[in-house]
Amino acid sequence: MDTYRRDFLVRATAFWTALAHPHAWSVGGDWLESMNLDEDPSSRFLRGNFAPIQDQIQVEGLSVVGEIPRGLDGMLVRNGPNPRFSPLGKYHWFDGDGMLHGVRIADGKASYQNRFIETEGFRKEKKAGRALYRGLLEVPDMALVLAGKNPYKNPANTSVVFHANRLLALWEAGEPYEIKPRDLSTVGIASFDGKIKHPFTAHPKIDPKTGEMLTFGYIPNEAILVFSQIDPSGNWVRSTRIPIGKPTMVHDFAITQNYAIFPLCPLFFDVQRLLRGESPWFFDQSKPTRFAVVQREDPTQVQMIETDPCFVFHLLNAFEVSDGSDDESSSIGQGAKRIEIVGCRYDEFPGSLNFGDADDARANDRAIPYRWVLDIANGSSRGYALDDQVAEFPRLNDSYIGRPHRYGYMGLGDEEFFHGFRKLDLKTNQHSEIALESGLQCGEGVFVPDLTVDGSQAGNEDRGWLLSHLYHVDTRQSSLGIWDARSFDSNPVAMIQLPHRVPYGFHGVWIPGKGLG
Repeated sequence: MDTYRRDFLVRATAFWTALAHPHAWSVGGDWLESMNLDEDPSSRFLRGNFAPIQDQIQVEGLSVVGEIPRGLDGMLVRNGPNPRFSPLGKYHWFDGDGMLHGVRIADGKASYQNRFIETEGFRKEKKAGRALYRGLLEVPDMALVLAGKNPYKNPANTSVVFHANRLLALWEAGEPYEIKPRDLSTVGIASFDGKIKHPFTAHPKIDPKTGEMLTFGYIPNEAILVFSQIDPSGNWVRSTRIPIGKPTMVHDFAITQNYAIFPLCPLFFDVQRLLRGESPWFFDQSKPTRFAVVQREDPTQVQMIETDPCFVFHLLNAFEVSDGSDDESSSIGQGAKRIEIVGCRYDEFPGSLNFGDADDARANDRAIPYRWVLDIANGSSRGYALDDQVAEFPRLNDSYIGRPHRYGYMGLGDEEFFHGFRKLDLKTNQHSEIALESGLQCGEGVFVPDLTVDGSQAGNEDRGWLLSHLYHVDTRQSSLGIWDARSFDSNPVAMIQLPHRVPYGFHGVWIPGKGLG
């Protein structure tokens, strides 16, 4: 095994060993071999619409209620955990093998396909016919760790990104896997010629103006972030180590025209706690949250700006402003007076991933839309809530990433999963809502611009559609909803009936038709 590969695996092992919180997110119980969704109420993430499916299918000519907009031409691909075999011991939702669900839309018609992501670990288990890897809630096999092998599997199950005509499946603590967009088959590890030597975030950012992809990784037992820049052709440019003071969990980040901004929340890693048998991660309410503002042109130039303690999983966007307006003309590059950031803010690290499940979620498990304003000139900050609705998984029109924008779309999540969507209007603060019918749950809403117009043109930012997978609780069936993002009418313009149930998952991407080969 080469030195880079061994080092990468050991670092990934440290990551997941550290992330296993003994008092958070855990589920247990017997495996649902019969897939009876009413069994084992103690195993929340193996029942209901969290339960996995095993069939991989491809179906053309899906039934549609309503009419698919003719401007939609592409494929929505969504990732999520879907364990192939009975787990070894306790099951954590993050353990499941990645499964991609693709809905191809063109000429008012739709087709569906789903595929497991065949990672190295998946292929080994498939050959053995059983699970070989312990989950995050189990003690790792230290013999494997000492041998330089990762006892945990990289399931590539969290997100997907499409860049330089390559589709990548992502997992926060490991390497990305390249996927063929047309049939969702797995090509293999995307190594970038071995140049990226850090875990690859599930939330890279693509600059819509330059075509660059920016990514990062963090390592729990080291007080650094590693920031990497990839050119529009998909070639690695450079990686920069950024000191952050203490080992800190950073799930997401934001970019502007000239900066990359990382929320350094006071969720710290302490190896001594791990040696005492405690969770190595602890949230220190006495410490501030800091934003590391990194210059893209010279990433060694870093400014730390403090704000009130909080925790952030996902950021919507950030942009530079000079005079108090949010217009593109007000951005003044490296001389920007302030940076505005919008995201979902928790009071502290959430105690569960149940999105408001009253059985084990506390009030501070709720995230609300929030705006931070960072003063670059004097290093100060201020912040305020944009809304009082519980919301997560924020998305926007991607052509506005890093630039001034007006709208954002979030899932409303105070039930089993999301029960609707919130459209933020950052200009008027008059927010609107899509309310689903009783018995419907939804996932992340992905904005798809109407390409019959210039999506970057003033006034057309919200001209397009919001797409999301739906779960019908009563019938245990799934569909894909399409809503008009401009009117934000709760009635979908079309609902595509999917051939089987699609379990709850994480993040997705829209691939334009021309990117499908």
